Amino acid sequence: MNNPFQSPDESRQETSRSPWWYLLFYRLYGPIWYLGLVLLICSWGEMVAHAAGGVGIGMLAFAYGGNYLVPRLAGKKPEELVVLDSRLLKTRDDDYRQTMQHFLDGATLMLDGAAFRLEPANQIGCGIYTYNADPSDDQVNEIAGHAQSVFDLLVRECPDFESTVCGRQFRISILYRSMSDTAIICRLIDGTNPSAAA
Repeated sequence: MNNPFQSPDESRQETSRSPWWYLLFYRLYGPIWYLGLVLLICSWGEMVAHAAGGVGIGMLAFAYGGNYLVPRLAGKKPEELVVLDSRLLKTRDDDYRQTMQHFLDGATLMLDGAAFRLEPANQIGCGIYTYNADPSDDQVNEIAGHAQSVFDLLVRECPDFESTVCGRQFRISILYRSMSDTAIICRLIDGTNPSAAA
């Protein structure tokens, strides 16, 4: 049976578009880092040869340097993220205005676990994480409902947000966050934006 929350023009499982070597590095990153740290500590305690400590330092340098360099080689620029909270929604002070300005300038806006970003093709995207790689229809319904409620709250409470998303298609991406901290879209859902063109 088709999932009613499944976007009709997208597959159920969508693989990450990151290069294979980027994904491989982040699968190996944790084990390399911890093994290097263990070797270094053991060499200090003279449980292994000092050469093993040198190997540990090399592994730590590889993991640390790779964590800086690999995302840039893969074209993944550091993303600006701004966080909105209920205090800012109530006060509408300078911090609120600055947060909203950053969002309008292209930053990702986070509120209550849902991240909103202006997308090409006249869309407003919402990303929300799950640790379940294959959520059931009920779980998808619950996650999508939460994303929709946060979107509706922003439309109601933030005139800047409402005017910006007016006429845009609202898409919800349910992202599976793996142990290697890689995000893979496991569901892509059409949300409801009353102001979007029919």
